[in-house]
Amino acid sequence: MTRQTFFYLITAFFLCMNISMAAYGGINRIISGCVDQVDLKDIRNPKIIVQVLRTPSGESRKITLNVRFTAGPKGCIDWSDPKNQSKAFVLSLVPGNVILAGVAPAEVAPGEFQVRSLEFIAGESDSIFPGREKIKDESLLKAFHPPEPKVPVIVLLAGHEKLKLRISDPKTSDKARAEIRRLQDDVLGSLPEGEFEPGLRLANIPSFSGQITFSGLRALAGHPLVSAIETDQLMELHPGTSD
Repeated sequence: MTRQTFFYLITAFFLCMNISMAAYGGINRIISGCVDQVDLKDIRNPKIIVQVLRTPSGESRKITLNVRFTAGPKGCIDWSDPKNQSKAFVLSLVPGNVILAGVAPAEVAPGEFQVRSLEFIAGESDSIFPGREKIKDESLLKAFHPPEPKVPVIVLLAGHEKLKLRISDPKTSDKARAEIRRLQDDVLGSLPEGEFEPGLRLANIPSFSGQITFSGLRALAGHPLVSAIETDQLMELHPGTSD
Protein backbone atom coordinates (compact mmCIF):
# COMPACT_ATOMS: atom_id res chain seq x y z
CA MET A 1 0.00 0.00 0.00
CA THR A 2 1.45 3.37 -0.98
CA ARG A 3 1.52 6.39 1.35
CA GLN A 4 -0.98 8.19 -0.89
CA THR A 5 -3.40 5.25 -0.88
CA PHE A 6 -3.15 5.08 2.91
CA PHE A 7 -4.23 8.72 3.24
CA TYR A 8 -7.14 8.13 0.82
CA LEU A 9 -8.36 5.30 3.05
CA ILE A 10 -7.90 7.35 6.25
CA THR A 11 -9.83 10.25 4.72
CA ALA A 12 -12.65 7.97 3.60
CA PHE A 13 -12.88 6.39 7.05
CA PHE A 14 -13.16 9.70 8.88
CA LEU A 15 -15.58 11.00 6.28
CA CYS A 16 -17.91 8.10 7.07
CA MET A 17 -17.45 8.55 10.83
CA ASN A 18 -18.19 12.27 10.67
CA ILE A 19 -21.05 12.32 8.20
CA SER A 20 -23.72 12.87 10.86
CA MET A 21 -21.58 15.52 12.53
CA ALA A 22 -21.21 17.26 9.18
CA ALA A 23 -24.97 17.39 8.80
CA TYR A 24 -25.56 19.00 12.18
CA GLY A 25 -22.31 20.81 12.98
CA GLY A 26 -22.01 23.17 10.03
CA ILE A 27 -19.33 21.08 8.29
CA ASN A 28 -19.62 21.01 4.51
CA ARG A 29 -16.24 19.54 3.60
CA ILE A 30 -13.67 17.09 4.97
CA ILE A 31 -10.08 18.05 4.16
CA SER A 32 -6.99 15.87 4.53
CA GLY A 33 -3.74 17.76 4.13
CA CYS A 34 -0.09 18.19 4.94
CA VAL A 35 0.85 21.19 7.10
CA ASP A 36 2.93 23.75 5.19
CA GLN A 37 2.94 26.58 7.74
CA VAL A 38 1.36 27.56 11.08
CA ASP A 39 0.65 31.23 11.82
CA LEU A 40 0.49 31.88 15.59
CA LYS A 41 0.46 35.69 15.52
CA ASP A 42 -3.01 35.58 17.09
CA ILE A 43 -2.64 32.72 19.56
CA ARG A 44 -6.41 32.48 20.10
CA ASN A 45 -7.10 32.20 16.36
CA PRO A 46 -4.13 30.44 14.74
CA LYS A 47 -4.08 29.75 11.01
CA ILE A 48 -2.81 26.58 9.36
CA ILE A 49 -1.61 26.67 5.75
CA VAL A 50 -2.30 23.18 4.41
CA GLN A 51 -1.28 21.48 1.20
CA VAL A 52 -4.38 19.47 0.35
CA LEU A 53 -3.41 15.88 -0.43
CA ARG A 54 -3.97 14.92 -4.03
CA THR A 55 -7.40 13.41 -4.64
CA PRO A 56 -8.48 10.94 -7.33
CA SER A 57 -9.76 13.93 -9.33
CA GLY A 58 -6.25 15.40 -9.38
CA GLU A 59 -6.84 18.30 -6.96
CA SER A 60 -3.74 19.63 -5.18
CA ARG A 61 -3.59 23.13 -3.72
CA LYS A 62 -2.83 25.14 -0.59
CA ILE A 63 -5.65 26.41 1.60
CA THR A 64 -5.86 28.34 4.89
CA LEU A 65 -7.65 26.84 7.89
CA ASN A 66 -8.72 29.07 10.78
CA VAL A 67 -8.76 27.49 14.24
CA ARG A 68 -10.66 29.25 17.01
CA PHE A 69 -10.02 28.76 20.73
CA THR A 70 -12.62 29.96 23.22
CA ALA A 71 -11.43 32.54 25.73
CA GLY A 72 -11.92 32.69 29.48
CA PRO A 73 -12.94 35.70 31.61
CA LYS A 74 -9.47 37.27 31.37
CA GLY A 75 -9.41 37.12 27.59
CA CYS A 76 -6.91 34.25 27.39
CA ILE A 77 -7.44 30.74 26.06
CA ASP A 78 -9.50 28.72 28.55
CA TRP A 79 -7.38 25.56 28.83
CA SER A 80 -9.89 24.00 31.23
CA ASP A 81 -12.29 23.67 28.26
CA PRO A 82 -12.02 20.12 26.82
CA LYS A 83 -12.67 21.49 23.32
CA ASN A 84 -9.64 23.76 23.60
CA GLN A 85 -7.56 20.91 25.00
CA SER A 86 -8.51 18.72 22.01
CA LYS A 87 -7.13 21.38 19.65
CA ALA A 88 -4.02 22.22 21.69
CA PHE A 89 -1.79 20.19 19.36
CA VAL A 90 -2.28 22.97 16.77
CA LEU A 91 0.21 25.09 18.74
CA SER A 92 2.95 22.51 18.24
CA LEU A 93 2.26 21.49 14.63
CA VAL A 94 5.26 21.57 12.31
CA PRO A 95 5.56 21.39 8.51
CA GLY A 96 5.04 17.83 7.37
CA ASN A 97 2.38 16.89 9.94
CA VAL A 98 -0.79 15.45 8.41
CA ILE A 99 -4.20 16.53 9.70
CA LEU A 100 -7.84 15.85 8.89
CA ALA A 101 -10.28 18.75 9.28
CA GLY A 102 -14.02 19.19 9.03
CA VAL A 103 -14.48 22.74 7.72
CA ALA A 104 -16.97 25.36 6.59
CA PRO A 105 -16.29 28.59 4.63
CA ALA A 106 -14.93 31.35 6.88
CA GLU A 107 -17.50 34.12 7.19
CA VAL A 108 -15.01 37.00 7.57
CA ALA A 109 -12.23 35.69 5.32
CA PRO A 110 -13.33 34.75 1.80
CA GLY A 111 -11.36 31.84 0.39
CA GLU A 112 -10.41 30.54 3.84
CA PHE A 113 -12.07 27.83 5.92
CA GLN A 114 -13.21 27.73 9.55
CA VAL A 115 -12.28 24.51 11.34
CA ARG A 116 -15.21 22.68 13.01
CA SER A 117 -13.42 19.43 13.84
CA LEU A 118 -9.75 18.50 13.75
CA GLU A 119 -7.81 15.23 13.91
CA PHE A 120 -4.06 14.60 14.04
CA ILE A 121 -3.23 11.83 11.56
CA ALA A 122 0.54 11.53 11.31
CA GLY A 123 3.79 13.34 12.10
CA GLU A 124 6.12 13.89 15.03
CA SER A 125 3.50 13.16 17.68
CA ASP A 126 0.34 11.08 17.65
CA SER A 127 -0.94 12.21 21.04
CA ILE A 128 -2.97 15.37 21.64
CA PHE A 129 -2.01 15.78 25.29
CA PRO A 130 0.26 12.96 26.51
CA GLY A 131 0.39 12.62 30.30
CA ARG A 132 -2.75 14.73 30.86
CA GLU A 133 -3.58 12.59 33.94
CA LYS A 134 -0.37 13.75 35.68
CA ILE A 135 -1.81 17.25 36.17
CA LYS A 136 -3.34 16.90 39.63
CA ASP A 137 -4.74 20.40 40.01
CA GLU A 138 -7.46 21.36 37.49
CA SER A 139 -7.07 25.04 38.41
CA LEU A 140 -3.60 24.89 36.86
CA LEU A 141 -5.17 24.80 33.40
CA LYS A 142 -7.16 27.95 34.15
CA ALA A 143 -4.18 29.96 35.40
CA PHE A 144 -2.59 30.92 32.06
CA HIS A 145 -3.28 34.57 31.25
CA PRO A 146 -1.54 37.59 29.65
CA PRO A 147 0.78 39.40 29.80
CA GLU A 148 3.09 36.65 31.12
CA PRO A 149 1.52 33.32 30.15
CA LYS A 150 3.41 31.28 32.72
CA VAL A 151 2.25 29.65 35.94
CA PRO A 152 4.17 28.35 38.97
CA VAL A 153 4.36 24.55 39.23
CA ILE A 154 5.88 21.85 41.40
CA VAL A 155 6.98 18.70 39.60
CA LEU A 156 7.39 15.29 41.24
CA LEU A 157 9.52 12.74 39.39
CA ALA A 158 9.19 8.98 39.03
CA GLY A 159 10.65 6.68 41.69
CA HIS A 160 10.26 9.19 44.51
CA GLU A 161 9.06 6.59 47.04
CA LYS A 162 12.08 4.32 46.60
CA LEU A 163 14.47 7.27 46.57
CA LYS A 164 12.96 8.52 49.82
CA LEU A 165 13.89 5.23 51.49
CA ARG A 166 17.41 5.30 50.07
CA ILE A 167 17.93 8.89 51.24
CA SER A 168 17.06 7.87 54.81
CA ASP A 169 19.77 5.17 54.77
CA PRO A 170 23.30 6.59 55.35
CA LYS A 171 24.79 3.78 53.26
CA THR A 172 22.84 4.73 50.12
CA SER A 173 22.02 8.43 50.65
CA ASP A 174 24.90 9.81 48.55
CA LYS A 175 24.06 7.64 45.54
CA ALA A 176 20.38 8.50 45.95
CA ARG A 177 21.14 12.24 45.85
CA ALA A 178 23.22 11.71 42.71
CA GLU A 179 20.30 9.82 41.13
CA ILE A 180 17.93 12.67 42.04
CA ARG A 181 20.23 15.19 40.35
CA ARG A 182 20.40 13.00 37.25
CA LEU A 183 16.60 12.70 37.04
CA GLN A 184 16.18 16.45 37.45
CA ASP A 185 18.80 17.16 34.76
CA ASP A 186 17.18 14.71 32.32
CA VAL A 187 13.73 16.28 32.62
CA LEU A 188 14.84 19.92 32.70
CA GLY A 189 17.16 19.37 29.74
CA SER A 190 14.31 18.01 27.62
CA LEU A 191 12.03 21.06 27.92
CA PRO A 192 11.75 23.50 24.98
CA GLU A 193 13.88 26.62 25.35
CA GLY A 194 12.00 29.57 26.86
CA GLU A 195 9.06 27.47 28.04
CA PHE A 196 10.27 26.93 31.62
CA GLU A 197 12.00 29.15 34.20
CA PRO A 198 13.62 26.93 36.88
CA GLY A 199 12.95 27.68 40.54
CA LEU A 200 14.00 25.38 43.38
CA ARG A 201 15.65 21.99 42.94
CA LEU A 202 15.34 19.76 46.01
CA ALA A 203 18.38 17.69 46.96
CA ASN A 204 16.61 14.95 48.94
CA ILE A 205 13.42 14.64 46.87
CA PRO A 206 13.18 14.09 43.08
CA SER A 207 11.27 17.31 42.59
CA PHE A 208 11.70 20.85 41.32
CA SER A 209 9.64 24.00 40.85
CA GLY A 210 9.46 26.83 38.34
CA GLN A 211 7.34 28.93 35.99
CA ILE A 212 6.00 27.20 32.87
CA THR A 213 4.04 28.01 29.71
CA PHE A 214 1.19 25.86 28.40
CA SER A 215 3.41 24.39 25.67
CA GLY A 216 6.01 23.60 28.32
CA LEU A 217 3.34 22.00 30.49
CA ARG A 218 2.35 19.65 27.67
CA ALA A 219 6.00 18.68 27.13
CA LEU A 220 6.49 18.16 30.86
CA ALA A 221 3.35 16.04 31.24
CA GLY A 222 4.45 13.84 28.35
CA HIS A 223 7.87 13.09 29.84
CA PRO A 224 8.09 9.48 31.12
CA LEU A 225 10.13 10.51 34.18
CA VAL A 226 7.43 12.91 35.42
CA SER A 227 5.02 11.48 37.99
CA ALA A 228 2.84 14.46 38.95
CA ILE A 229 2.45 18.20 38.34
CA GLU A 230 0.75 20.59 40.75
CA THR A 231 0.35 24.32 41.21
CA ASP A 232 3.12 25.83 43.34
CA GLN A 233 1.20 27.64 46.06
CA LEU A 234 3.19 30.53 47.50
CA MET A 235 3.16 30.26 51.28
CA GLU A 236 2.98 33.35 53.46
CA LEU A 237 4.42 33.23 56.97
CA HIS A 238 2.42 34.90 59.75
CA PRO A 239 3.54 35.95 63.24
CA GLY A 240 3.84 32.94 65.50
CA THR A 241 4.64 30.46 62.71
CA SER A 242 8.00 28.84 62.10
CA ASP A 243 9.80 28.12 58.83
